[in-house]
Amino acid sequence: MEILGKTLYFIIGDLFWIIKIQVDLDLRNIQMKQEKISLSIRGDKNPMYGKTHTPEAIKKIFSYRKMNKTEKIVADLLDQQKIPYEFQFFITDNSICKSYDFKLKDRPVIIEVDGDFWHGGPGSKTYWKDVDKVKLNDVLKESIAKTKGYKLLRFWESDLKKDVNIILQYL
Repeated sequence: MEILGKTLYFIIGDLFWIIKIQVDLDLRNIQMKQEKISLSIRGDKNPMYGKTHTPEAIKKIFSYRKMNKTEKIVADLLDQQKIPYEFQFFITDNSICKSYDFKLKDRPVIIEVDGDFWHGGPGSKTYWKDVDKVKLNDVLKESIAKTKGYKLLRFWESDLKKDVNIILQYL
């Protein structure tokens, strides 16, 4: 009986240390998350404030981006029509790098799919808080594309959801 008592005592002791280690690890993970959050500095205290990424960095960042639902609708249409395209096409002009949703491979045509909420379109009653900055960026992208000899076609998300075939009228 005494052996069983000592064995039980050691098992309980081991369980105590296992639980303590797990709790310590959980607390450390929480601390690390809090530290990471506190490192996400905003505004002029951010070391990237007022700077821009290199074109190579921008391309790398965007290479991980997947198509959203509306872009997928457009891609499916282009695939059905056997129109070859490149998703996430980049143009660099005077060290400014901009990405575009689709570039048709056989001609200098770029297609942009503008979400109503993000770009201030007619299909949304409310817009993103920085929609004016997005609109300015859209104007810059259009200017860069035109300067480089591309025709830029823009379509609202709400229009494409009604009838994606409207794209074909402009190709």
